Amino acid sequence: DLIASPRARCASSIDGRAAPESPRCAALPRLSVDASNDASGVRPTPSAPPTTVAIGLLHKVSRRGVRQPRVLCIRDSMLLMFEASKELRTHWERLVHEEGSGASLGGWVERAGPKGGGSWLVATQQKLWEQGEVLCELLNPSHPRSVLPLVECSVQPHDTSDGESGIALRASHGKELTVLCHSAAERAAWIDELRRCAKVSAHRLYTQELARAQGQAEVKKVREERDAARRARDHLQEEAEKLT
Repeated sequence: DLIASPRARCASSIDGRAAPESPRCAALPRLSVDASNDASGVRPTPSAPPTTVAIGLLHKVSRRGVRQPRVLCIRDSMLLMFEASKELRTHWERLVHEEGSGASLGGWVERAGPKGGGSWLVATQQKLWEQGEVLCELLNPSHPRSVLPLVECSVQPHDTSDGESGIALRASHGKELTVLCHSAAERAAWIDELRRCAKVSAHRLYTQELARAQGQAEVKKVREERDAARRARDHLQEEAEKLT
């Protein structure tokens, strides 16, 4: 199951205690990786807020050199790839246009000013993972076309003969992937995010998934207690009405 939920808080309560409730979307953890001395020469991009989503429309390069539009998204140290349907591309291009100057099809919004930096176009996990959201309905994120594990994955800049900015990835099991970005700043942002995920250990992923499962079990228990309390309250109200 590619969709997972972390711990959160809801407004409802039981006996005056705030009860945790699981949202439909989850913010991924971010790791700080110092790439200032990277031999590739690619300058690291300032980290985006932890709730944003690394997702964008890039071009996958096949072994024959054919460029195929793909929507790429990073989730739980995995690179998910989706078909870029006409409807999805139209919606994505509209989002980029509405964002204005600095936004690119690859999902990165470069900020002007002396500090530079930027953020990802999709600001919340809810936009991508919650049913009813336009992007979620068009993308169907729980059914990617393919998945590339990023743990211990090699991520290197790759320039084409035409000078286009690309990224070459090689997974730990040997699978290779080359994608093309729309600008150098966009590529730097993707490389930074991909390398963060590559540094995550398998043990860390396991403990995160274990904690998530435990959190879901706790949420289920609290919901059951809340529903039982509501039923008891309704029963007492009915009994009180009979006595009046």
